Amino acid sequence: MSRQDLADLIGSTLPTVSRTLGAWESQRQIRRYRRRLVIADVEAVASVIYKGASSKSEGASQ
Repeated sequence: MSRQDLADLIGSTLPTVSRTLGAWESQRQIRRYRRRLVIADVEAVASVIYKGASSKSEGASQ
């Protein structure tokens, strides 16, 4: 899956996906090998995803 495919899948833009993946890689949460993405720190990535989901649901309830 390309970064553009990922951006389309999650409703984001290519620059945002690239910045996010780069930040996660520098924090050693993920590793990228050619066209593969390996989640190195599952708990850290899950917490980012969970926080994003909970903030969206809080915004919808207000």
